[in-house]
Amino acid sequence: MPQSAVEQSRSIPSSRRRDKPQLSCTLCRRRKLRCDREQPCGNCVTRGQSGTCTFIASTASKNSDHGQIPVQDATSQSDHDPPQPRAASIHLAAVITAETSVPSIHASPLALNAALLTHQPDVAMSEEIPLLHFRDGEDRLIFTDQETTFVSGNDWRTMLEDIAASEAADSHGQLETRTTAGSSSNFEEPDMFFGHYERMTAQEILAAVPTRPIVDSLVAAYFMEKDISSVVVHNSSFLKKYEQFWAHPRDAPIVWVGLLFSIMCLMICFQERSVIPSSERKYQISAYKEKSIQCLVLGKYAKGPKYTIETLLLHHRINNLRKVNNTETSLFLGLVTRLAHHLGYHKDPSQFSNLSVFEGELRRRAWFLIILFESLTATQSGLPRTIYPFYVDAAEPQSLFDEDIYEHMTTLPPARSGGALPLITYMIAKNQILDIGVAIVALGSRRNGVAIDEIKSLDKLLDVTYTSIPQELQPKTMAASLMDTPDLILHRIDLALLYQKFKCVLHQRYVDYPENTCLRSNSGSICIKSATEILRYQSILHQESQVGGRFHQYGWNVSYLDNDCFPVATTIICREVIAQVRNPNVSLVGLQEGVQLRDALKQTIEILESITSPSQDDQILLGVVKTVVEKARIFDSANNDHDSNMSESMGAANGSPPDSPSKSSITTSDANLARPQPDLVYSGSWMWR
Repeated sequence: MPQSAVEQSRSIPSSRRRDKPQLSCTLCRRRKLRCDREQPCGNCVTRGQSGTCTFIASTASKNSDHGQIPVQDATSQSDHDPPQPRAASIHLAAVITAETSVPSIHASPLALNAALLTHQPDVAMSEEIPLLHFRDGEDRLIFTDQETTFVSGNDWRTMLEDIAASEAADSHGQLETRTTAGSSSNFEEPDMFFGHYERMTAQEILAAVPTRPIVDSLVAAYFMEKDISSVVVHNSSFLKKYEQFWAHPRDAPIVWVGLLFSIMCLMICFQERSVIPSSERKYQISAYKEKSIQCLVLGKYAKGPKYTIETLLLHHRINNLRKVNNTETSLFLGLVTRLAHHLGYHKDPSQFSNLSVFEGELRRRAWFLIILFESLTATQSGLPRTIYPFYVDAAEPQSLFDEDIYEHMTTLPPARSGGALPLITYMIAKNQILDIGVAIVALGSRRNGVAIDEIKSLDKLLDVTYTSIPQELQPKTMAASLMDTPDLILHRIDLALLYQKFKCVLHQRYVDYPENTCLRSNSGSICIKSATEILRYQSILHQESQVGGRFHQYGWNVSYLDNDCFPVATTIICREVIAQVRNPNVSLVGLQEGVQLRDALKQTIEILESITSPSQDDQILLGVVKTVVEKARIFDSANNDHDSNMSESMGAANGSPPDSPSKSSITTSDANLARPQPDLVYSGSWMWR
């Protein structure tokens, strides 16, 4: 009797029964470990791979043949054991990851990333799957007398330092200046961690509240700004509490007063980015930020009184806009995340009967914003997330306007689709792209080898995720966006920039991989295309942010685009220009395309020089870009002189005067002018022309 395909693949020795069912999970069987057959098993739980603990389908069929309940069904059909408190989408993503190399994009927040991060290449199968190994020493540790800084090898600053070092520049000293510049300033903003604030009583804090016309103006402007932090502050509920506050200030919860100060502080931060910064605004921001901290401390925020998480999230947003030290910002977000865990925000509110539908949806929004901030921090710093996905089962918030939800509601309405989109819709789309980005950054940090199939899978998954976002958020040209609001256009651009940035991050490490010429060429082409597209967006944003432009009042460079895509793209273009200057034969682009890249860098210089208050990173980037452009100018000048000498020599040989070009040179010139210039960007109709 012929054996089935499953039985043949198992290669069961003749001394054992061929029909013995496989009861171990796939990971335990691969590692040859004793499996306790639980779902998830103890080994997978210990290794932090609960989400990928799966049992092959043949187990269910063989158990059914013997009249037994399958292992996976046993946990769900048992009347004695309570169901595992895990989201079904996490299990779905885990199963898909175990069966294919491309997880599903329909998993909930963190579920998809959990599956991606727990998926490791099978070293035992390395003979079939080629692995790429990277050189050591790319990560950096920078020591000074005051602090120690870790810079990931994925960070654009590391690549920029490599470029500067290769040009015999003192890049290391510049980087040290950047890391110590903040500590040398005489002005210290209020800080919760290190006690940079005064202790005040509730009466003193209330006395510091500005007059109502000033507060009204700032509050109204904040809700008109439609910043991502506003999703945790329900407008009508806040307005109700706001009126009560002015009627009876002493009865207002002190943490709510801190929320009010945070809103005013955030709005002044936005205004500062739209106009020339002033010392008055600087100290006004500091004063409101300090009052927010004082309210949190006075209200004993560690105990989790109402409005605590909302106030802390706005405070974190202020730190982002103020470009507070990255380590301090990350530590503060860790505090917010851990406190949210203690307050149960990571659990879906439907499990708690003492939470109303309205309160539950606001908690989902707050937790979702924490995840978004966590993902942004992880992708920018190259550090892992602090949220462990398998403990989270909170569902995504619904795509609804504030007007769609209200107190005492009994059920949530269906999510909005089509027409005007709520702000939360854009945030959900952004988080889906960030989920893939976190996995891409984690892949770049792996030291035990990366399979080429993994690179292809993540590249495909990033493409599928980006094309699956709502149609209203798909990219459009500025000419086709005349009837759209500036907010919607900026949201589209932000998502496009994230997509292009993660394309760069995924492929940039393989540009200098000489062992695989095909991979180097493909990854290099993708990197240059994405980086060029990012710089094109930068040019459009800069142009539209000038006086009279559509984004002039929005302070686009900080308020909306919270990512480092522009430095990443600039660094990639600088590296390619330097490569072409050194050896045009190994460059990934031709001479004409190289000229276009240099023009993009020249425009970047103009944009960086136009920044009113440049950061240390901006100044370092500007210095390196200027050096690269100058090297390219010298290279072009030498080439032009060489071509001119060659033309004169050819003319003399043909008997032509030195000043009159030969017939062959005219023909070549005309052919170059007639030849269509290669397009460095994607040719799709939706890209900028």
